[in-house]
Amino acid sequence: MRSELAWLDFLERGELKPWRNQLSDIEKEGSAAASRVAFRLVWCALAAHDREAAARALTFIPPEGVVDVRSNALFPREWLVGLVARSFGDKAGAQTAFTAARPILERMTVAQPEYAPAWSLLGTIDAALGRKENAIREGRHACELLPVSKDSWEGTSWVTNLATIYAWIGENDAALQQLENSAGNFGVAYGELKLFPFWDSLRSDPRFDQIVASLAPKDEAGGRGGDRETLQGQRVGQRPLVALRANLVFVPRVD
Repeated sequence: MRSELAWLDFLERGELKPWRNQLSDIEKEGSAAASRVAFRLVWCALAAHDREAAARALTFIPPEGVVDVRSNALFPREWLVGLVARSFGDKAGAQTAFTAARPILERMTVAQPEYAPAWSLLGTIDAALGRKENAIREGRHACELLPVSKDSWEGTSWVTNLATIYAWIGENDAALQQLENSAGNFGVAYGELKLFPFWDSLRSDPRFDQIVASLAPKDEAGGRGGDRETLQGQRVGQRPLVALRANLVFVPRVD
């Protein structure tokens, strides 16, 4: 997909403009084209802190939700609505949306108890709803179901989500520890930490700055710059490209 290279540049270098321009061009082609990149449109709008763009992106998310090929996870539409609301300070809207998303993910965990993404997303919901003990238990369970030692690609996604859970419930030390674990295993990327609003509660902590600096491209971190292939090889490039995993997408049954 043509937007994926710009997405990788965003992850690696925190360069938002090329990714946003690419997605904007696709969106202008019409609703059918925009629907194919709807998930990316939501995340790009969040990185840009653009509330209007985020609301528009949500209109392209189908009622049944969307599968992210990077993490092999099904994201209910209500979960994304809750995330956008929370990111822009709409507490009531976030609570309503996350409350609606909760039974959807709960049914997934019952139907397929070994499906790690459902447990992880359920944990983020409970964190947002103030159910701290449930949130931690569910987030940890996702990491136990799919540890980094078993799947270095998807496993780090749930370590990063566990960091989100801890950050959302105010346990910053634990959040930073999980972020460090994720970063050390080629999980969370520079662009995500630099621009996504989920980490705002950690930005005043110098330990967070250290993690971000450890992921920064060499030229931004004060060292010598490198070519794009070399820089991507240090982080993203050590994994298969996102496009190569498209045929592994798994949509869980919710009977």
